[in-house]
Amino acid sequence: TSAADYKRKFGYNRRRPLMCRWLLRFYAERAVRNGLALRIRRRPIVAEPELRRRGGSRPVALEELLTRRDARRTSGRASP
Repeated sequence: TSAADYKRKFGYNRRRPLMCRWLLRFYAERAVRNGLALRIRRRPIVAEPELRRRGGSRPVALEELLTRRDARRTSGRASP
């Protein structure tokens, strides 16, 4: 049987995972114990307005840009 047949037969939808209830409960409890649930619910873009001001740019992006620029300049000088 294909995945589509299996999903049709057992009534799968996005809200109902394809795993036994015990395993689902085990994973959920472990996520809560490890604080995963809190991290998922926290939306950094809302909690830290500075992220919105940066427009999704990463702090390392400028350094990467400068490194690539230097590499291009260096490779341009090396060629005859």
